[in-house]
Amino acid sequence: MNRSVLRFAARHFWRDRAPGWCYLASRGLSVETMRTYGVGAARNEWRRLRNAATRDGFPLNDLTEAGLIRTSERSKSPYDVFRGRVMFPVFSPMGRVLGFGGRILPDFERDGTPKYINSPATETYDKSRLLYGLHQARVAIRETGMAFLVEGYTDVLAMREAGYQQAVATCGTALTLEHAHLLAWSGAHRVFVAFDGDRAGIEAAGTAAGLLRSVGLEAPGVVLPEGQDPAGLLASHGRRAVWDAIAEAEIGASRVAV
Repeated sequence: MNRSVLRFAARHFWRDRAPGWCYLASRGLSVETMRTYGVGAARNEWRRLRNAATRDGFPLNDLTEAGLIRTSERSKSPYDVFRGRVMFPVFSPMGRVLGFGGRILPDFERDGTPKYINSPATETYDKSRLLYGLHQARVAIRETGMAFLVEGYTDVLAMREAGYQQAVATCGTALTLEHAHLLAWSGAHRVFVAFDGDRAGIEAAGTAAGLLRSVGLEAPGVVLPEGQDPAGLLASHGRRAVWDAIAEAEIGASRVAV
């Protein structure tokens, strides 16, 4: 696969970033945080990326292999996979663009439209082995020995906004053993699990903690208010609420260690 087409797409979404940044700013995220993660946007147009890439010399096959376009069975015309979405580039730990996650912009939310979509599996994008935000977090993880595992892209950004640079998330899938090994490889010794504060989130956090402990990592849980995730908590109650939840988890982890 021609990996340069992924870099082109990331630059394309970056240039169109305005609607994505406006939405995330309304949720309490700063320009600095959005810039750090290269957040962009896909306009709600069927062939905007396709046309831009072909004008730049990329054949349609490159875009198809990268999971950026697909072909309509009815019209046989290739169209963009990501439309009307905030775009989150997923990087390798070394900073290469491997794929994308897209969150639907509120103006385009419709019944039956998935809130999030991710790049399909490709030779570079295997979500069972990728952690969103690890490229930006790995230095802080290695320096502190700590990581924060959250569920979504905006949760990673919210944790960064609250001052926690070590936040990572899976790319729309449950935590795997490969993810746990990747965190250990990154230098984490203690991984705080901060999943949604509902029943499903609590159960998923328990499963994730078990996997993390199986590779020798400490895995204290962060208790969030029911129905809240880090991004929602930041938007509704500010940084202090996130700090308090993390502080409680740190105190609990210290008591267990003693």
